[in-house]
Amino acid sequence: MVGSLCGQANATLSTVPPTGALALENQSWGSRSAPELRCIDGLVDPGDGVTLSGDTSGNGILIVKNADLIVTGSLRWEGLIIVTGADVSFRVTGSSSKEVLGGLIVNETGSPTSKAILDVQGNLRLLFSRQAFSQSAQLIATSTLSAHYGDLPMTVRQDYWRAITP
Repeated sequence: MVGSLCGQANATLSTVPPTGALALENQSWGSRSAPELRCIDGLVDPGDGVTLSGDTSGNGILIVKNADLIVTGSLRWEGLIIVTGADVSFRVTGSSSKEVLGGLIVNETGSPTSKAILDVQGNLRLLFSRQAFSQSAQLIATSTLSAHYGDLPMTVRQDYWRAITP
């Protein structure tokens, strides 16, 4: 489904350079009135990383394929963040505010290595938001949704941290 989303005409595409590292600072992608579909594609080799530093905000869908998403600065995202590919992770470091209103999917498609797939070493607030999902859903073409509707989960599960943390 990610390939279909990133292939849509309304998607803004970026790629990780041959060095394997893409650093983005003080980004503003989309708003409540105009959400955006952003796709960042890493290289085939593992170890690529996309680092968001400074003050980053956005509204819509952010997809990072074949690379780690590393958030070192402040972040406020309303919508959906998807990190997918082999040997990928979502990493948060630093004490600045990081808030995702909507959802986060880390889809490891390969054989996980010893690194953490979800690595939170700083502040992170991840809050479900039906409104943020509804705004993000406007970005998905009907043809894309129809083609992948059968692949989508029919139930949503949310675990409370105390239930899974001793």
